[in-house]
Amino acid sequence: MAGCSSDSSGGSTPSAGGSGGSAGESGSGGADLDGSADADASIDPDAAGGTGGGQAEAGQDGACTPGATQCEGNAVLTCLATAQWDTAKECIGLTPTCKAGVCEPLASGPSCVGLAPTCGPAGNASCCASSLVPGGTFKRSYDAVTFVDDTYPATVSTFVLDVYEVTVGRFRKFIDGHPAHLPAAGAGKNPNNPADTGWDLAWNGNIPLDQSALSSAIKCGGTNQTWTDDAGLNESRPITCVTWYEALAFCIWDGGRMPTEAEWNYAASGGAEQRVFPWSNPPTAELVDATYAVYAKVPIAAVGTKSPLGDGRWGHADLGGNAWEWVLDSYVTPYANPCTDCSNQTTAAARVFRGGGASFDASGLLASKRNDYSPSSRTDVGIRCARQP
Repeated sequence: MAGCSSDSSGGSTPSAGGSGGSAGESGSGGADLDGSADADASIDPDAAGGTGGGQAEAGQDGACTPGATQCEGNAVLTCLATAQWDTAKECIGLTPTCKAGVCEPLASGPSCVGLAPTCGPAGNASCCASSLVPGGTFKRSYDAVTFVDDTYPATVSTFVLDVYEVTVGRFRKFIDGHPAHLPAAGAGKNPNNPADTGWDLAWNGNIPLDQSALSSAIKCGGTNQTWTDDAGLNESRPITCVTWYEALAFCIWDGGRMPTEAEWNYAASGGAEQRVFPWSNPPTAELVDATYAVYAKVPIAAVGTKSPLGDGRWGHADLGGNAWEWVLDSYVTPYANPCTDCSNQTTAAARVFRGGGASFDASGLLASKRNDYSPSSRTDVGIRCARQP
């Protein structure tokens, strides 16, 4: 990919690469996957429900029916054989929401209605799977190896991120209803981010007016293009050649929003683990090869083909490689401080994209790497949507 500027933070470019190292598990991080709620907390009556049984609140005297379950916030309580409530277990990962005493996946957006599960390494996983990212604090574009400036901390709230890059098949559903699928004014706003004002109706003018024009526009040619007018072999590959405006419009229509740069960087870095690559385990491991990522001038592949080896800390595929991914922020350097659920919503001429691509070398796969293009550019940049838990 050519014609873009790139760095890894506030203006300094890290040493490119990623060779050597080994894999392992850190076990430390900004938010623990095994997070649990305090068993002494009272049960939210609006969230309660499940498999029936006792009505005693956690921590209070009284019996419950063994085997009964109910929700405590976003955690599941299970009644033990002793007729007492066990410690609450937080709903995380691919089942990030508690409903009726069971951890369940988020409901799929309209892009997956009637869509066959053809994603992942075996080609049988839902292309609309999403995984919860527990919030926390980390250092933007820092990994203690390729970039060591730790002066750009950020805190993000818990959010949900699509496991896979948006596929051609999912984007086809968006085009099929275009232009009726364009967002309303203010839609897609991140409720935790005061700088995010949602969709601006003026952006409608940056998207081709009808289905035929949009379908033609995303055929940018060469190895960057994955779109085909008719459904075929590319349906499970990531959609590319979409502009920032089209990426944002898709995510909003699909019930989500575009991740901020801080959120995306947090997920790719494994939060406070500050991973060199999304899969680096231990975090400072620099091992990168074709078993982890689609990169180094190879064809764009079906999403999730490098899972689970190439997945990030919370199970997200292709955070490094395959297609680059647009994020919400305008490109500004250095990063703004402080950052709590922040995004840079200036009128800067370029928007940020991250994650490396099939046409790029290993330096693009670094969790610290950031790049920018005009929001109207069409190249090997795709989409990954964020959602509220």
